[in-house]
Amino acid sequence: MLGVSIDSGGEFTQKLVDLVSGLGTAHAWSILISAVAVAVLLLGKRFLPRVPWALVVLVAATVFVVVAQLDQRGVAVLGEVPAGPPSLTWPMLDWQTWALLIPSALALTMVTTAEGLLVSRSYGEKRHYPTRPNRDLFAFGLANVAAGFQGSFAVGSSTSRTAAMDQAGSRTQLPSLVLAGGTLLLLLFGTALLADIPSPAIGAIVAVAIIPLLGFTELGRLWKIDRFEFAVGAICFLVTLLVGSIPGILVAFVLALVNLAKRAASPAIDVLAANDDPAASLLEEAPRGAVTAPGVVVVRMSARCSSRTATCSSKR
Repeated sequence: MLGVSIDSGGEFTQKLVDLVSGLGTAHAWSILISAVAVAVLLLGKRFLPRVPWALVVLVAATVFVVVAQLDQRGVAVLGEVPAGPPSLTWPMLDWQTWALLIPSALALTMVTTAEGLLVSRSYGEKRHYPTRPNRDLFAFGLANVAAGFQGSFAVGSSTSRTAAMDQAGSRTQLPSLVLAGGTLLLLLFGTALLADIPSPAIGAIVAVAIIPLLGFTELGRLWKIDRFEFAVGAICFLVTLLVGSIPGILVAFVLALVNLAKRAASPAIDVLAANDDPAASLLEEAPRGAVTAPGVVVVRMSARCSSRTATCSSKR
């Protein structure tokens, strides 16, 4: 977006260092394209949400770059994309290389499946539709088998592309099928159309789509409801951001067990209020003297009854 060259394969801290150290090489035209693209995407989503503004931005930015010949003035473009259908192949590796690949393959599997299931669940909750993790994992497996027979990259979900599709109005599998068919047609007949797409416009689309997924709103809500839950979310976020995806998953797993033990040891207890508010939180302490109805107190505990929870309940 700024025209600064950084190592796309590095971790966040390395990317941040490269970005700060390279700010002196920022490109004015790239910044202008990014700023206009972000403004169009945000304003368009606010006033005309049904218009596919990401596509509008891509087409308009590409036409502008081609007409003004900005690629010759330093604006990065997608460049040449090899044409042709995928070819069947098989990786010819010795057994020692296969053995060396196993740890990396397991780590990659953990990251892609965890990210895929989290993205699926988050959008299922956001758009109010059920998800089936086993079906998603089965689809990941078949897709990776097919990719292996074509010498392709490992297949996983894409948080940024999912966010972009959601902002474009995608609610079913149909846009993905259209995208797959369009991608195949582009590979066969239209790769030249992709060569002049400016990278700043692509970066702007991804940035606008990915920001809501960072979860700052959810973290703010957790801060108001339960500080311990907020700490768990913040720690997992920072470890993933600063250290890496795999350490983030491991830390999240450990903290989830700690949180589960904490809830079992001290479950939330609430007095059902007379206002019958379904949005009332179990995590907030009921005021002293609260009653459900005159002469009636209905207590709700978010855990199974056991000797430990009985002791906790009697103390509280």
